[in-house]
Amino acid sequence: TESRAELEFTDLTLARIGANSIFTFDAQARSLNCERGAVLFSKPTNSGRVEIRSGAVTAAITGSTGFVSTTHKSAGKKRGPVNPAEATTMLGMLEGKLHGNSSWTDNRGNSHSFKFSLGAGEMLIAEPGRPPAVVQFDIPKFLRTSPLITGFKGELLNPRDMQRAVAAYQTDQ
Repeated sequence: TESRAELEFTDLTLARIGANSIFTFDAQARSLNCERGAVLFSKPTNSGRVEIRSGAVTAAITGSTGFVSTTHKSAGKKRGPVNPAEATTMLGMLEGKLHGNSSWTDNRGNSHSFKFSLGAGEMLIAEPGRPPAVVQFDIPKFLRTSPLITGFKGELLNPRDMQRAVAAYQTDQ
């Protein structure tokens, strides 16, 4: 449970991977897919676009820092492949902007789509069978307590943008 890894890609994008995470990164398609677990991503300002997929959520970022966390109803059980429709996904931004789409199915079996944009301190929560919700979260607390921050020695990218996001959050409180 204490295992973590940090990957640096050729465009200098950082990906910090939490314990027991299952993910893929397709460098050619510039796509990160988090099937289970947590990934913090930090892209240099003015870098190319990366698509993020997790559960029923798809989003695109450029030059931003954020995180994605996905859990499943079957977490801890040894079964076959996981079903994205059974995933709970949290996607949050520490700095920068992200645009995306989330799909969900209601209790009548009708499919719905939800377009969203997130800025610093905003998080999308997508749970099975419910409409996704955008909520606020405490950026300074996340920076102090998340193992994806505190478990690594190196700095994240875009430090000035991160400082501005923290200052804006603190001003709004």
